[in-house]
Amino acid sequence: MSQPRRSPDEQLSPLAQILGEKLKNQDRVLLAVSGGADSIALLRAAVELRDEKTIHLEVAHFQHHLRGQASLDDQSFVEQLCKTLSIPCHVGEADWTREKPSEAAARHQRYAFLVATAKLLQIPLVLTAHHASDQAETVLHHIIRGTGIAGMAGMADSRMLSDRVALLRPFLSVSKQELLSYLSQLEQPFREDESNVSLDWTRNRLRHELLPLLTSQYNEQAETALLRLAQQAREVDDYLKSTALKLLESALLESSAEYARLDATSFAAQPALIRREALVLLWTTLGWPRQKMGFDEWQKLSTALETKRTSFDLPGPVHVERRASLLVLRR
Repeated sequence: MSQPRRSPDEQLSPLAQILGEKLKNQDRVLLAVSGGADSIALLRAAVELRDEKTIHLEVAHFQHHLRGQASLDDQSFVEQLCKTLSIPCHVGEADWTREKPSEAAARHQRYAFLVATAKLLQIPLVLTAHHASDQAETVLHHIIRGTGIAGMAGMADSRMLSDRVALLRPFLSVSKQELLSYLSQLEQPFREDESNVSLDWTRNRLRHELLPLLTSQYNEQAETALLRLAQQAREVDDYLKSTALKLLESALLESSAEYARLDATSFAAQPALIRREALVLLWTTLGWPRQKMGFDEWQKLSTALETKRTSFDLPGPVHVERRASLLVLRR
């Protein structure tokens, strides 16, 4: 008796199957490809999917100009591979004439390029190759610096980069070793970034020193434990945001880019945790700067909701005034 024919999905590699499940009905995607193992694995898995389903791929490569000839070689490698795979490749370049090179500045310029490229091409979705180890490092980094529930949740698997462009991280549950094994099976070369082993960067010290120490000396499943914490924190954070949004919608009486008026009595029966989360959502909604708003500032603002009369200033600057049953905020 002949064996039943396998479906197209069963012929895909596990990585391509994961990608297919995450993409659902998306038919146009922009892949962020640096040339390193992770992004090349994403590219090859996407090509598998393209060959099985109707999906249009384009690649975006950002030239940071931070590693001299090695950076140029990365670009050439990605461009040549894209040519071989018949995928358009778009290259952006960092501009260091206006700011000093740093991790944060490089990330900001890279994402600005990804959004601009996606909009130009009218592609609604950008994919990056962040994986499970990246997620564990992110959670650990946040814990060390000091964080709340949202920080412990790590990176979201998807979020909006702009009003028209979304970001998807389809491999957050995939280990680094799975990506490397996939490339080995394909005999697919990739670029090694020497800066990834430099201990000058905080993330590299976490990757090469702290996480291995935790794994060898304290818990051999440390990375798994951090990922489990991130998942649980994500669930809690989603619940908090949903509850806080309902509170904010009921309490917000009037708002503009420079002004907000809240019914303070709506917050009376709510725990401080929900009140603070609603106020954070208000700042986000109004586009007010949050960089200098730490826990103490949010707590002071939350306490003002319980005080009949008070007046003070917060970073922004934002002037806070409690008037009878109203909380008035002005930038």
